[in-house]
Amino acid sequence: NFLSEIMEVNDIFSIETLANENGALHVRAAIDKNHWVYKAHFPEKPITPGAVILHTLQNIVCQALSKNYRIALIKSVRFMAPVEPDKVECMDFNVEILQESEDSVVAKCLVTSGDIKFSKINVKLTTFL
Repeated sequence: NFLSEIMEVNDIFSIETLANENGALHVRAAIDKNHWVYKAHFPEKPITPGAVILHTLQNIVCQALSKNYRIALIKSVRFMAPVEPDKVECMDFNVEILQESEDSVVAKCLVTSGDIKFSKINVKLTTFL
């Protein structure tokens, strides 16, 4: 089950909604503001690490396409606003699969919450060997 597998892989978020429409994935993820990562990043003003956002994107693509991928190339990434768990309850991962072959996939993602754009990501993922 796509939904339960994403939840197991990345427990900083819990998946609330999911839609997969013709290569466009729309995932709403609730943020666990009490997760241990926020005690380290950063104790006085916690923000979601960019690596966690990238890892979540990787997990979404892996589960949606039922393959084990890893990010091989970050073509572009732009973090436009911090994801502060005390201010943001949910994030939307809007993923578009741009290219897919037997051993790789290219995807772009816009991470938002309402009108706030947190990040724009364009990655190439390849299968584990």
